[in-house]
Amino acid sequence: MVKEIAFQMKIATFLVPLLGICIVLNSCQRKVKVPNVINDLPDLQQGETYFEAGDYLRAVQAYEAYLHHDISRRNHDRVLFHLALAYAFPSSPAYNQQKAIGLFERLLTDFPESPYKTQAELILGLQAQIDRIKLMSDRLNSQVEELRSTVQVKEQQLKQLHMALEQLQTNALQKEEQIRNFKLELMQMKTDLTQREERLKNLKTELEELKRIDLERRPSQPE
Repeated sequence: MVKEIAFQMKIATFLVPLLGICIVLNSCQRKVKVPNVINDLPDLQQGETYFEAGDYLRAVQAYEAYLHHDISRRNHDRVLFHLALAYAFPSSPAYNQQKAIGLFERLLTDFPESPYKTQAELILGLQAQIDRIKLMSDRLNSQVEELRSTVQVKEQQLKQLHMALEQLQTNALQKEEQIRNFKLELMQMKTDLTQREERLKNLKTELEELKRIDLERRPSQPE
């Protein structure tokens, strides 16, 4: 029971970060709204429009074009954050986890005072936990496979031992049967020996009696 509870707690510990990152990503997508009027470069306006519409592939193209051409660095933290999310959403056709992580890290490095800093740090922290859990999972899977292989080898060895034991038991039964037969033969031989000894004794007695009778019947020798 204790092991089962501990196992469930471990599972819960693993699921919390996964659930957290989903909540953060969804909340970020809902909270970051596009203003009704954007007085900025067309690429930025297009990127925001595509992002809000869920067309992440085109949003990525527009955002990257904006970052490439705009040298003012205005709104770059927001663009980096949205661009990272567009790469981070699993449902996005532009999904690329490594690019998303790189963009979040770039946001923290280039814009340490950005209002998106806290959310970026939280997402990176959760992703780091997921990576650690995945690494642990891979190691556990590897250990499980090794244990399965070991179990299969041990099961084969156990099967062979069972077969050897059955053979030994069969041999033991055969030996016991042979011993019983030998004992019966020995008992029969002892019985025969006793009978023969008794017969020999009787024969000796008869012989002595015959000798006595023979001596009595013989004539006396003259003196």
